[in-house]
Order: sequence, then C-alpha cells, then structure tokens
Amino acid sequence: MLHQKFLPEGLKNSIAYFLACLFFIVFIGCKNEKKVDDKKTATESTASTTFKMNCVRLEKSQIQAWVDSGWTNPSYANRIRTLLFQFYTAYGTNASQNMQLITYPGKSFVDVRVTGRANLAIDTTCTPLILSGAAILANNSINIKDLNILNADGSLKDFDFLRLRPVQGPGEYVSFEMEVVKVVAEKENILTMMATHPCPPYCPTDAAEGED
Repeated sequence: MLHQKFLPEGLKNSIAYFLACLFFIVFIGCKNEKKVDDKKTATESTASTTFKMNCVRLEKSQIQAWVDSGWTNPSYANRIRTLLFQFYTAYGTNASQNMQLITYPGKSFVDVRVTGRANLAIDTTCTPLILSGAAILANNSINIKDLNILNADGSLKDFDFLRLRPVQGPGEYVSFEMEVVKVVAEKENILTMMATHPCPPYCPTDAAEGED
C-alpha cells in the first residue's frame, strides 16, 4: 500500500501566501502597464486629431506670369477678375501638419484658368491656425480688384508678395486674411488687407457675375 506524503500545514500556508502575492504583483503590473499604454494611445490620438493650417504666400513673380500672359489686360474680354484658393498638401501622410494652398486665377470663381495654377508656399514667419474641433475646408475666393495690386493698364503695382493668414470664420469655415506686403529696408509694410470668402456659400457676388 502506497503512502501519500503531505506537506506540513505551515509550509502549505507559506506557499499559498507566496502564490497569492505573486498573482497580485503580476496583476498590478499588467494593470499599470495598460494605463501607460492607454495614456500613450490617448496622447497620440489627440496629436493626430489636431489640424494645423499654415500661413502661405503668393509671390509677385507668380502673379507677373499671369500679367505676361495678357490675362490682366483691361482690353481682354476674358481677363481674370478673381482668385480661387483650394487646400493642398504635398505630403498626404502628414496632411494635418503640412496643409497649404493652391490658387487659380479666373474670370469668375466658376470660370478659372487651370493652366495658371500656382502653389502657395508655407510661410513660417507667422502663426498657423490650430484646429481641434469642427472645421470646414471649403474653397476660398477673392476679387483681384479688392487687393489693389493692378494698375489701370493691367500691370502690377509695387509690392513683393501676398500673405494669407488662416482664421476660422464665418462659423466653422476656414478663411484667410490676405495681406499685400511690400518689404522696405528688410521691414514688411502691409499695403492692403482683405478677407477671402469661403465659396460656397460666401462667394463674391460681383466676381460671380463677371463684373470688375
């Protein structure tokens, strides 16, 4: 007959206590690790949902190309009267941090010259717009006459570039404050400041009708 060997009662209690402590330590460690992972995920999620719309600028040389094409000549029946701006990123995988604009000159906001498309470079000298809530990224437009950059003969006045500062409004729409800038002795002078129109729904009426 085989005899079973039993552990002393005190030793059994010690082993049970040890296993209980080990389980508790492992459980707490896993729980804390999960909290760290959850916190990291939440931080990454918040960072990924923050959208930055950069300031951008349109150089005088880019507008001069339209002038050289005869598109601003007052005797030209289809002369350009408006600028249409669209959101654009060169890096789709990181669009929330690299958003900029392209623009098309046009007779109206629905009649643009695709061949005149110009990319607006990101301007790091001014503060970008950070969006974390609801936002509508619509096309924007502005009448060229409002910028006061053309002479009567269609040539360009004396300035260096146009800067667009992003703002939110009206409502959830992202629009832009446009500055006509002349640099004198390394100092910027703002000659004109106008606001773009999210289009639609706030399209300039006179540009839509093709008026000057």
